[in-house]
Amino acid sequence: VPHPDDGMVDVQFELNGQQRLAHILDKSVGQVKTLKPKADKHVVGNIGAPMPGVVLETEVSKGDIVKAGDTLLSLSAMKMETVVASPIDGVVKNLVCTSGDQVQAGDLLVEIEEA
Repeated sequence: VPHPDDGMVDVQFELNGQQRLAHILDKSVGQVKTLKPKADKHVVGNIGAPMPGVVLETEVSKGDIVKAGDTLLSLSAMKMETVVASPIDGVVKNLVCTSGDQVQAGDLLVEIEEA
């Protein structure tokens, strides 16, 4: 019998001819996967991950003014470091990732509002 509030499950079984009841942690209850938003390819200021990897370092913060070519962040993928640069001049509207985040290709990393 599942207990959704605490992630426990009651399991009834027989051992040596006696009925037993055990409370067991149901690990599947606590596992929540959150999907990261994807960059919209039709929006110039939506900067997506070029490949799967780990965000090493972010070089910008919300509200920063950036020029085309400025480094936004760096990714590590297969022991290679890749720099993600701004394609446009603008203001960082939203920084969706932080250092240490695991990202997939196309995941939204930064939103830039054109200046």
